[in-house]
Amino acid sequence: MFLQCLKWIPHLCHQLVWLVAIHEKGFVKPLPDDIIIDILSRLPAECVLECRKVCRLWLALTSTPHFIEMHLKRATPEIFVHCLYYPNWVKDELDLFIFYEGAKKDKMIKKMHAGSIMHFLKGYRHVLIGSCNGLLLFMSNSQTRIYGICNPVTRQFVNLIVPEPSSGILCGFFFHSPTKEFRVLYVVWESIGFVYFIYTFGDKSWRRLANVFPYEPARLVSPVMVNGVLHWMVDFRSGYNGVIPPCSNSVMMFNVDTEDFRSMPHP
Repeated sequence: MFLQCLKWIPHLCHQLVWLVAIHEKGFVKPLPDDIIIDILSRLPAECVLECRKVCRLWLALTSTPHFIEMHLKRATPEIFVHCLYYPNWVKDELDLFIFYEGAKKDKMIKKMHAGSIMHFLKGYRHVLIGSCNGLLLFMSNSQTRIYGICNPVTRQFVNLIVPEPSSGILCGFFFHSPTKEFRVLYVVWESIGFVYFIYTFGDKSWRRLANVFPYEPARLVSPVMVNGVLHWMVDFRSGYNGVIPPCSNSVMMFNVDTEDFRSMPHP
């Protein structure tokens, strides 16, 4: 059923563009904005990107937070696969693939164009370490870590300047629903314990959290978000003052609303 619906997408885009064309000539009345929004929000992100080029009205309608949230809720989840193949690292290439679950074998895997990403990560070995609502988080695998967030549809890229000391690691990338903002969580080791910082993309600034936690998450492992709480396995190699966390504290949690840390035993 899913594949049958996909076959209608090019036809639907063509009909929408045709309606705009004949409306500009005065042949028909325009569709109400809410109907246009409802139709466009059901299209794949690549089609929405093309529809934004049709006219100023569609560009405005698809740029609102309301449309973005509606489109995200209706979008079909996709699996991104990063192929870590050593010769490609040497050649400074990035192999990213999209896995379409339920598709035919010859259409199940599609290679993604990564030229724009490579432009920003040029000269560094890079690893895909996380994603959130369609945005991809990369880290350069070099002595000086460089982080970047990419929108693979619009091919926009944002570099992150981490707070001092730069020896820390970015451990979480999430969407804060109350403020409709993307945020990242960064951890640094200090003599008093593990100190955490949050970067908010809205005001483009870092702030230090008041709470100090005795553990840090497992490195380069994306957390799992459940009911507004990030979950990680604790990194058993780096307990505070060399103390290995007991099994009762093997899972650490971070509430993105209250910004509190807790721990719990593993199942």
